Amino acid sequence: MLSRIPDQVLDMSKLFLDSDVDCISNLRMDRNSFGRLCFLMRELGGLVNRRSGQTVSHYVHIVLRAVLSLHTLFLVKPTPVTDDSTDSRWKWFKVELTLQLNLSHSYKLSEA
Repeated sequence: MLSRIPDQVLDMSKLFLDSDVDCISNLRMDRNSFGRLCFLMRELGGLVNRRSGQTVSHYVHIVLRAVLSLHTLFLVKPTPVTDDSTDSRWKWFKVELTLQLNLSHSYKLSEA
């Protein structure tokens, strides 16, 4: 297994080191964004570079725990848009609902 590690690292670096086109094609982000994500995962998520004989599921668990620890950074609670907003992006989403109650009909209940 240790003899495969250099090949695996080489294969991994092909995903993002060649060009931005390759990086976007493989990772759905450019090299700069991938580098920033790696930095955040190390600094805020607590990931460290290490090699050991642990299982893949163990490393997946560590990475998912780091991703979940960054949820406050990536998932921001949205603020509602008010009716008097001057931002032109929201004018297309304004929906007015009108509810009309027709009370002119009278219903006659008959006794059996």
